[in-house]
Amino acid sequence: MCALSYFQDNKQREAETLEGIIRKKQSEHIVKKHQNAQRLLKPLAVANPYTKYLTYPHQSLRTRRDHKKYLGLIRAITFLYQYQRDVKTVDVEGKPFEYIEVTLTDIEHANRLANEVLGQSLDDLARPSRTLLSGIFNMVKEMAEKENIPIEDISFNRRMIREYMNWTDWQIRAHIKQLEELEYLYARMGAKGKEYTYALNYRGQAEDSDKCYLNLTPVNEIKRLIQKGAA
Repeated sequence: MCALSYFQDNKQREAETLEGIIRKKQSEHIVKKHQNAQRLLKPLAVANPYTKYLTYPHQSLRTRRDHKKYLGLIRAITFLYQYQRDVKTVDVEGKPFEYIEVTLTDIEHANRLANEVLGQSLDDLARPSRTLLSGIFNMVKEMAEKENIPIEDISFNRRMIREYMNWTDWQIRAHIKQLEELEYLYARMGAKGKEYTYALNYRGQAEDSDKCYLNLTPVNEIKRLIQKGAA
């Protein structure tokens, strides 16, 4: 409580200095500039033609809630770039309805922001678990490319991981549990008497970064799926 009071007193004293007054004026100027920019935006609807290519999580309430934020982030980016978009019109009950469409560039921007804003740090993983995750991702990626299907449609078991990574079953059992708990992958229960399999939520984002937001569909994957559908 004393520390909080000391911090508040310092902030109050700082606000009275010339530097504090200047910072406040600069902050007010930035806020006003943003408000003026917002007034220029038209109340256009945003349609996402790539929705069917995006991965929709279903494992937990948290991932579903975060995914709504992700979809909102895509809409917000498209909305802000409305003057760089063609305004389209559709007839709704005899009246013209204007809207703009999400682009792959918007999704690319949203993916990058989602990793930083909504992403979880791989520092939470033990080093062997992180190595296991990277190995599983490479295995599943190769399988998906070979079978020409999305990563989320690939099922795998511990035996496949063991053979691909040359790990012992004990090593895999010891570290795969943490990947399940943090939702990098999830178990798909098999039929009675059969070993259950896994599916991967991770898309390799943290191979180039320390943070990743799960369930993202990379733009390159969306392009591949579009080409596959057109073939």
